[in-house]
Amino acid sequence: MRAETPEDVATIVVEAVRDILDIPVNSVHLRTSSADRLEPVAWTDEARELVGPLPSFEPGRGLAWRVYESGTIETFDDVSTIEDRYNPETNVQSEIILPLREHGVLLAGSTAAAAFDESDVSLAKTLTATATAALERIERTEALGLERHRLQTLFEMVPEPIVRIRLEDGHPVLEDGNQAFEETFGHSVDEAAGESINDLIVPPDRRSAAEHIDDQVTKDQRIRKEVQRQTADGLGDFLFRSVPVEGFEERDEYFGIYIDISELKTYERRLEQQNERLEMFAGVVSHDLRNPLMVAQSGLEMVRQRLDDGQAIDSSALDIVVRSHERMDQLVDDLLTLARNNEQTLDPEPVSLAEMSRACWETVATDGATVEVETTERIRADESQLKHALENLIRNAVEHGGDDVTVTIGDTPDGFYVEDDGVGIPPDEREQVFEKGYSTTEGGTGFGLVIIQQVADAHGWEVEVTDTADDGVRFEFSGAETGD
Repeated sequence: MRAETPEDVATIVVEAVRDILDIPVNSVHLRTSSADRLEPVAWTDEARELVGPLPSFEPGRGLAWRVYESGTIETFDDVSTIEDRYNPETNVQSEIILPLREHGVLLAGSTAAAAFDESDVSLAKTLTATATAALERIERTEALGLERHRLQTLFEMVPEPIVRIRLEDGHPVLEDGNQAFEETFGHSVDEAAGESINDLIVPPDRRSAAEHIDDQVTKDQRIRKEVQRQTADGLGDFLFRSVPVEGFEERDEYFGIYIDISELKTYERRLEQQNERLEMFAGVVSHDLRNPLMVAQSGLEMVRQRLDDGQAIDSSALDIVVRSHERMDQLVDDLLTLARNNEQTLDPEPVSLAEMSRACWETVATDGATVEVETTERIRADESQLKHALENLIRNAVEHGGDDVTVTIGDTPDGFYVEDDGVGIPPDEREQVFEKGYSTTEGGTGFGLVIIQQVADAHGWEVEVTDTADDGVRFEFSGAETGD
């Protein structure tokens, strides 16, 4: 921002891309006064060695002019596949081209394919926004304004939250911030200036890690860390970069840049969950389904042998086959429910808990069991997923509690419960009930309660297992939205 000529700006940008962003091959091309071409103004030795004499770009020629005209950043993982490239024989494989508005372009390249990631692009955008501000200022006035005015203009151009921090006895104090910081974290810079940045945006359980970062900044000045910070909309994931202000050793000031990577981290977590489900499904196919299949095959083989020997067919052999197929059918149903619930987009609406409970009771084989519905409440839930949860709880109670079990469904202050007067669950096993494979019956699939936990998690509910006055078991759901 103190540069006095466009050539000075270009030189600083080239050095920053090389030294700060660690991209050695780069150059800046600026528009000529007649605006008839883009001339190379500054470049690195590495760029000259790789490319040779740097070219000028005339209208309609090369990717650089395309980016200059469109004003849109473009990233190329393999330049050799692009027809519009300026030099068909280029040794550059991957390239980022960033516009400097009407002033020109910044080119950064590598001999490796797909060499640049999202953070490289984002930081380069920050740098070119700064360069553009400097170029426009030089073009607009002969002298730069006050430092705070320069900094504020820079801040407002950068899309990522940026703060200026002063270290006081190792503690980071907010000096300034841009509009993106205010919008992202919900703090007015004018009101928060002078306060600890840790007090403003660091969650309590991340304070120790934040203080470690403060210590690193004091020693290393430039750091790059993935952090979680409290935003105006909740907890967010960021890539934090620190850039020291000139004279850092004397002034103890630096810029903190927060690049939002929440979507990337959400995708990573979703991918981890999908991998876990795939492993679980593979285990079911390779083990849980194979066992009853082998039993069924053995039963059929026994029937076939008796037929070949002219013996009478004992129905017990066929019963084995029937039971094995019933178990496989239940396993498949539970697996499909797990998969569909996880992929399904929630469509919550007010649902009558009493009507849903009675409808589920009619669809489950309950034999001599009875149900008592002690609720008139409506809860906000996805009807399909709530139905899966209630059906599994009712089936679980009947299978474990016996033919004469009584199932009660009622309200709690912030949710509902389903309980029975059956045999209950031992206290030392209650933490295991929602794990895949847990079942106390020989024919159980071990997925019923996993589905219940999945439904609760999808709705943001908490589910707890306790006992009842009749030594049965009670599943209590809290955090549900009730009423109309």
